[in-house]
Amino acid sequence: MEGRIPMSTKDLERLEVLKEVSEHRLTQAKGAQKLGVTPRHLRRLLCRFKEEGPKGIVSRKLGAPGNRQLSLEQKDLILSFFQNEDHRDFGPTLAHEYLTKDNSFMASTSAVRTVMIQNGLWNSKKIRKAKMHYLRPKG
Repeated sequence: MEGRIPMSTKDLERLEVLKEVSEHRLTQAKGAQKLGVTPRHLRRLLCRFKEEGPKGIVSRKLGAPGNRQLSLEQKDLILSFFQNEDHRDFGPTLAHEYLTKDNSFMASTSAVRTVMIQNGLWNSKKIRKAKMHYLRPKG
């Protein structure tokens, strides 16, 4: 045995249906209907299941970094921008405007905000709204 395979409940349900289809206890059309996929996609899943076994059902993208992540160079550029004393009090929107104007920076304002929050340069709205407002005394 190679080891453990992390599977979600959806993957386990797929595994059961694919076993039934491969043992001819369930038709491909009914199996596809159970899984909510097309019969053609079910055949693709079956081929992968026969070649790789249960490991073939789990997404190959599991544990890999996301495609839309900021690169380290972009994160370093944002952080180096805030090293300047004049830029320390900038918000995410103004910082994004300066970065795109000066450095041909290609990322969204929300990406700048995320990097700022991760490095303690900006507080999210949830944290800022935690102020308590007391009632005035009656009288």
